Amino acid sequence: MVDFLHAHLEHVLCLLILVSRAGDIGTTFLVTPTLALEANPIMRRLGWRFAILTLALGAVPYASVNLAVMILVPSLLVSAANAGKIWVARTMGERQFS
Repeated sequence: MVDFLHAHLEHVLCLLILVSRAGDIGTTFLVTPTLALEANPIMRRLGWRFAILTLALGAVPYASVNLAVMILVPSLLVSAANAGKIWVARTMGERQFS
């Protein structure tokens, strides 16, 4: 299994980045559909179309494995942080949560 992962590291990282970005986008939508609570000012300004475009980051491992890991880890952390806020934002409402 380890040999397989090492031999296909770029593909594995690509898949993990796609899953983490999709998780980030999905959990962000569940917490703040209007992006009123979005902490990233670029994302808040450019909106959901830009968020969907960030899925293209899945191609990064084919250029640089190190950069891919630097993209993967924050995406996973943000996705997890958002997931913990979903119930609070849904219970209180988006406007009151801010």
